[in-house]
Amino acid sequence: MVARCAARLKGAQSVASRSFYSERVWERNMRNMIRLVGLVMGVTSSASAAGYDSSKHKIIDQAVSAPAPGIERTVLTVQEGKNAFNRFDVVHLRGDVESDSPPVILLAPFGFPAEFWEQSDDGSYLDAFAPQIALAGHDVWLVDSRLAAAAPGECESGAVDCSPMKNWGIETAVGDALFVTHLAGSGCHGEKPVIGGLSGGSAAALAAVNARPNRFSGLFLWEGTLLSDDPDISARNAAFCQDDESALDAGTFYDGSVQIFKLLFSLAATDPEGLSPIPVFPPGTTNLQALLFALSFPDPTNPLNFTESFVRFVGDPFAATLVHSDIGRVVGLGALAGNYAPIAFIRDSHCSMGGVETRFTDRLDRFRGKVLIFAEGLGFDTMMLDTGARLTRADVTINYQPTFGESDRFFNTDWETVGLDPLLAWLN
Repeated sequence: MVARCAARLKGAQSVASRSFYSERVWERNMRNMIRLVGLVMGVTSSASAAGYDSSKHKIIDQAVSAPAPGIERTVLTVQEGKNAFNRFDVVHLRGDVESDSPPVILLAPFGFPAEFWEQSDDGSYLDAFAPQIALAGHDVWLVDSRLAAAAPGECESGAVDCSPMKNWGIETAVGDALFVTHLAGSGCHGEKPVIGGLSGGSAAALAAVNARPNRFSGLFLWEGTLLSDDPDISARNAAFCQDDESALDAGTFYDGSVQIFKLLFSLAATDPEGLSPIPVFPPGTTNLQALLFALSFPDPTNPLNFTESFVRFVGDPFAATLVHSDIGRVVGLGALAGNYAPIAFIRDSHCSMGGVETRFTDRLDRFRGKVLIFAEGLGFDTMMLDTGARLTRADVTINYQPTFGESDRFFNTDWETVGLDPLLAWLN
């Protein structure tokens, strides 16, 4: 779309005297200029509605690269306010193929960077989810879930002031998303974007649409929500909500236990057959088995398992196998995980699912766009179906996989067929 805008601007000039190369350089320069104008406009006129204010967001850095033929990749570093800790990255992907489709904004899962959507099975950049969407002709924007700029132990020791994390709740994620929404919608025709995400990113996308139901043309929810009509699930999450509130009241605003999770991934990647040093596992447990116990064994006591039967993946940790997903693809996830998790986001999620908090879901009936929901039977399950039912004025499509765990579709041995293709068909 930006290329077409650039072509329109240069229409008054003669192209007969220019070589193909110089024309492409001119067009690229014009695209960059138009994009920069849009970014400046985004900084000065960002959305502020329903308590979500992204007017303090400012782009402080930009880097452009071409990671593969046919793909232009721009990384924008965004800062909110004056504190350098309040930063996140946005990755903008644009392919050579033009399309009239609206921009696509994908929010990373909770605790992961935008690069989550660029994971490759074979090391080829194009063999990844987001690049494939860009190659299909869509303008793609990938957004970080905010990550603490601190190494393990630095928050606890005070070497880094991690106190800004106490405010990193869902409202923060929505503000970030609305800022990117303005950037993505600043093309010539101002098409309303499609917004979506996976897990916590899906929940944040839902809250963004709830905040600005007229700002989006589509909503893509992939195993992540903020509501349930099941009284047992609500009660479960309401109890966790109370625990989160107590932690915040006591001055604990981050969870560093995610570093153990990262250790499990690291050991499984570097020495899968070695014996796990983590004492909670039985003697003789290998590093790979330990990781799969954490990912595929139901644990109702885990606050991040939002239902009693919730699992990330369906598998057999004793046999060190997964039913639907590729183990190599899963193990590669560990390098992307952050070192700290903000409790405010977890609190907002639990309180909303528990019915204690309604401000993130109270306007869903105002959304009139199209909705695609990926629901997995052993993940969020009926919670995703309940969410679809709340979007009473939207055109809702539900793709339900009863035998999948929460992440089995993204890490599937055939992720293109079960995940990418249905999304592209819906976008088109």
